[in-house]
Amino acid sequence: MDDAVLIDSSVWIRIFRKSVSEQLAKEVDLLIDEQRVAIVPIINLEVLSGASTAEDFLNLKNSFQGLVWFQFNDEIWDISAEWAFELRKSGNSVPLADLLIAVTAYKNDAMVLHADKHFDFISSKYPVETRNCLNLDAGKN
Repeated sequence: MDDAVLIDSSVWIRIFRKSVSEQLAKEVDLLIDEQRVAIVPIINLEVLSGASTAEDFLNLKNSFQGLVWFQFNDEIWDISAEWAFELRKSGNSVPLADLLIAVTAYKNDAMVLHADKHFDFISSKYPVETRNCLNLDAGKN
């Protein structure tokens, strides 16, 4: 998928809040309209597990089914393990889910849209394209 954007759960959570910035909501809507949004199973799990009601859960689940799904293959698991090892040996660590997401984006030539400092750190060490949306969501909690 050309110009795919893997949207992290840190962004989806902001999108589903009533207090999300209009600019961030518009950007995500545009990406969805352009069919550029990708998802991975761990993001699906993170977002669905936070649903407030059974109705919200089903609505979210149905919404995500229309997105492009990237799967974790053996190569992604292997690279994730290598990066996790290298980071730990250098005195750093990041959540393993974030590493899986970053490696999946890297292997699929996708960008990670996030609101999580771990992706900024990962992209400073490895060739993963990321974009922190916190500046789009400034002043929102």
